[in-house]
Amino acid sequence: MRTFAYIFSIALIALAISPGIAACGSIINGSKEEVTIMAAPSDATITVDGLYHSTGFLRANLDRGSSHLIEISKAGYITTRIQTGNSVSGWYFANMLIFPIIGQALDIITGGAFTIDPNSYFVQLIPGSGPPIEETHNMNGYAEAIIPTVLYFALGFFLVTEYPK
Repeated sequence: MRTFAYIFSIALIALAISPGIAACGSIINGSKEEVTIMAAPSDATITVDGLYHSTGFLRANLDRGSSHLIEISKAGYITTRIQTGNSVSGWYFANMLIFPIIGQALDIITGGAFTIDPNSYFVQLIPGSGPPIEETHNMNGYAEAIIPTVLYFALGFFLVTEYPK
């Protein structure tokens, strides 16, 4: 009976502390990523998600799990709009080896599973007038994360149910 209580208490402690050590992407990456935007001419206005404003150069910490709208404009030039995308961080897949379910869920919730791709921009505005130039990075980190994870768990389920036979 003591052995069962000992094993149960060890399992309970491991379950209690696992969220704190499980999320590799959240621990290594954090929930924000530094994005650098450089514009020419140097007095062009840079706006990110309508919140960050700068002229010529901007370094901002943006949420990893979201896409962002970057707008660079100046009177007499064609405005450029860039929609960022995100991709899966390699640390997200490390959770498949360490703490598959808890770690991956925490990484997705906090955004640590993703990276903003690309995270550095140089924009040369074109003199003139007209509709804005649109650039979109449609990488969807959520889709990239879910497919391998589902395959991983399907393989695990298959091995657990079929291997002992």
